[in-house]
Parts: sequence; C-alpha cells; structure tokens
Amino acid sequence: MNRNINAKNMEIDTFLSELSSKSETPGGGGAAALVGSIGICLAGMIGSLTKNKKGYEAYQDENEILLTRVKILNDDFLKLIDEDAKAFSKLMKIYKTKSKYENENDYKKELLEATINSASKPLQIMKLCKDGIEIQERFFEIGNKNLLSDVASGVILLKASMEAAAINVYVNTKSIKENEQAIKMNDEVKSLLEIYKKRADNLYNEVIKCWN
Repeated sequence: MNRNINAKNMEIDTFLSELSSKSETPGGGGAAALVGSIGICLAGMIGSLTKNKKGYEAYQDENEILLTRVKILNDDFLKLIDEDAKAFSKLMKIYKTKSKYENENDYKKELLEATINSASKPLQIMKLCKDGIEIQERFFEIGNKNLLSDVASGVILLKASMEAAAINVYVNTKSIKENEQAIKMNDEVKSLLEIYKKRADNLYNEVIKCWN
C-alpha cells in the first residue's frame, strides 16, 4: 500500500516521531522537503515584514508577487513530502513482491518505472530549492534590511535541502545508471548543485559582509 503522510496537516512533533521511527517513510526525501519548506517560509516572513513598510514603497508590487510565489513553493514542498513517501513505498512494494510476478519482464518494467518515479520526487524538490534561492536573493535586494539574518538562514536551509534531495536522486538512479532517463536526471542534479550551491554560499557570505 502507498503510505499517506499528509504532511500539511501533521503536527511537527508527529512528523519528527515518524521520521525517527522504523517506518520506511518519511525518509531522506521527506526530510529534505521539510527543510526546504522552512527555508522558503523564512522568505515569507521577510516579505510579510516588508509589506506596507515605510521606505519600501517602490517594491510593494514585487513584494506581493514574491509572497505569492513563496506560498506556492511552500505548498509544493509539503505535497512532495507525501509524494516522495508514496513513490518510495510503491518501489519497496515491488521489491518485496518479486516472487509474485509470473513474468520477469513485467517485474523489471514495473521496477524501472517505480525507480524513475521515486527519483523524480527529490529532483522536483531540488527545482523548488532553486526557485527558493532565487527568491531569497531578491529579498536580499528589496526586503526589510532588519531581516538579513533570515535571508541567510533561509538560503542556507534551501541549499541543505537541495543537497539532501540530490543524494535521494542518486540513491535511486544508482541501480539504473545506463537508463536514458536516469542519465538525464543525474545531469540535472549535477547542474543544479554546481550553480545553486555557489549562489547560496555567495548570498550567505554577502549577508555576513553586511555586519563585518
């Protein structure tokens, strides 16, 4: 059975208890998505405390657009906690029921499809982190300057989320390295890490410079 986490309505202590339990889900992918959610919510706080603030009148329209994007990203992060758990549970079910397949080719076909689907969820998390890092970069430029620490905290959490998600792509694609879709996924992971780890670090360091 696919496991239903329902992260959006789960209390944080319940989620963390599930995460530390023997249950196979939530796991690393869900944890990465939760960290990404926290990172983008810090952007939401910056936008909320920039809204209607004196001295930031010129940026109010853009601030509203960014706040809308933040809400969408946060919803997507939480959905991916659930989707990642369902995808991994389905993959594990196929592994555990191999003996029930009468045709070896049917088993291999379903296993490949489930593996690719399982890898696709953390890759989606990485893409959300990319968008989140870009939003934090913009809030550094136009957001409430009293909240620069939240820019830095948020972007470093988004970077951590991206790195954790990358590992969870690789752990799935390692068994199908020669598959065309797996190769494409691995290339995307590499590209996102190369570009956005550096951008996240640069933004973090720019905030530190403001105080030194």
